[in-house]
Amino acid sequence: MAACIAVDDEETSSSGEEFLLQQSSRPSLVLQNAHKRVVGYHDSHKQFFRNLSLATSVAFWITISGVIMYDKATHTVFFGRRGRFADTEYEALVDEFEQRVEEMNLTDGTAETERLHSEIFGTLSPPCNTESLGRTVDTAPLGWDPELVAWNASLGPWDPDNNPQQIWCGYLDVTLEGLWPNVAQFIVFTVFGSTGETVRLAWQGVTGTVIACLNRWFMAMLYPDGARWKVCHDTENGDQLCHESAYSAVVCWIDVVMVLFLFLI
Repeated sequence: MAACIAVDDEETSSSGEEFLLQQSSRPSLVLQNAHKRVVGYHDSHKQFFRNLSLATSVAFWITISGVIMYDKATHTVFFGRRGRFADTEYEALVDEFEQRVEEMNLTDGTAETERLHSEIFGTLSPPCNTESLGRTVDTAPLGWDPELVAWNASLGPWDPDNNPQQIWCGYLDVTLEGLWPNVAQFIVFTVFGSTGETVRLAWQGVTGTVIACLNRWFMAMLYPDGARWKVCHDTENGDQLCHESAYSAVVCWIDVVMVLFLFLI
């Protein structure tokens, strides 16, 4: 009788341990089943997820490259006080200043004109010109068109936050601002489904752009007057002196065919 009770106790204990083991392993089984379903869904829609990954990558890099255009602080770091933000802001104040000067019948250099300039512009610095880069100083009198020179230590400590005559003109030429949308275009044609394909397309894009620029430079050197049969120049007497140019349509067509061949290989 005692042996039977002992056997029953052992069976009950074993069943209890199996039940606890099943309960403890149930979350793991749920996760495994969920993982299998997710992997199965992904495998059955590989093309969709490949396109989704590609679209997300393109959108991410276009967003990063576009920060310099739509964020004023980032734009100022790279282009300085000029371009789409600074020019619009400054031109509006210039128009207001000139209108007020005309209404009040003021003249340049007077105390009233300087006071009005300070009232309208405050500590706002004038925009940079197209030639200036980096740290510059405006040497023009207050209210006049800016005359920027490169900053150096002899012009005082660099403190543009408290000195509106000191102007940061950025690292990049302002002409690149109009070309910046090409960055997004280059990303669209470069970023692809895998790293290897992206590197290959980037190399092809850079190489093609370099070849196109070199070809343009070569043709401009070969035919500085362009595709014109006759070139005319004004003389000191006011007459026109014309002569035939060295332009050859045959040479240009050969150049076009050779460049297209390079792009296709």
